Amino acid sequence: MDYELKMADNGKFGILTVKNEVTNNLVIRFTRDVLKFTQANNVSLFFYDYRRAPSAQTYADQYELIYHRLNSDQLDSIQKIAILVSPKDRSHDFIEFLCAGLGRNILIFNDLTAAKDWLIEKQIPAKRHSKNYIAEQFVMLLN
Repeated sequence: MDYELKMADNGKFGILTVKNEVTNNLVIRFTRDVLKFTQANNVSLFFYDYRRAPSAQTYADQYELIYHRLNSDQLDSIQKIAILVSPKDRSHDFIEFLCAGLGRNILIFNDLTAAKDWLIEKQIPAKRHSKNYIAEQFVMLLN
């Protein structure tokens, strides 16, 4: 199996561990299972462990996935997703950027404790971006 889905020991969130490179087809498959898991376990918080799963997607693939292939209405049942990546993995950054544009509460971390702390915060802080946020993110992605 390319991924494993289970409940956290504390019962507060689901954990998805991805074991291979991330592709659009893999994301569509595990998203179906995550949505079923959400309903079966009454959870809306998820921790995605991508430390062994760099993205094999191009920016065009990621855009297609977020804006055209995933059903946005179904994803409303997921309140927050913390994605943990390896320290030097920047291959998922554009996904975070695209999701922010849709108002999704998805953040990428390379620190396990910070990811889990953010995930179980009682309040979901409003993201405040500078006026140049989109330009800054785009320039960062090009570097």
